[in-house]
Amino acid sequence: NPTIQIKIVDQLGVLFEAYSLSQLAFVGGASHYQVHNVLEPAAFGLPLAFGPFNKSSKEASLLLKEGLAKEIKNADELCTWILSETQSSDFYLSKTQVIKDYIMKKSGATKNILKHMGLES
Repeated sequence: NPTIQIKIVDQLGVLFEAYSLSQLAFVGGASHYQVHNVLEPAAFGLPLAFGPFNKSSKEASLLLKEGLAKEIKNADELCTWILSETQSSDFYLSKTQVIKDYIMKKSGATKNILKHMGLES
């Protein structure tokens, strides 16, 4: 039974690097106010969760709708999610490509807007 290491990062400017070294992410803020940026961890293909105050984030809503993120309401749900995500020996590999593919499919907003405006073909 592997040991699970949990790191809590509460400092701006280091999250990108932390996500690059992680196997899953619980994005803060959504437990008390509103969710922080969910695209950074999603871009790394990480299994992703956040609290219930996520309605202000279109990205969070879309990830939930697609089943690519989990809404967590309390500490028990967080522990259950972490354990369920890490129990499978291939949990990271099974979700990484699906999440990355979804992010790539949704990328390119600037190009789509310019095309819609007739400024790019």
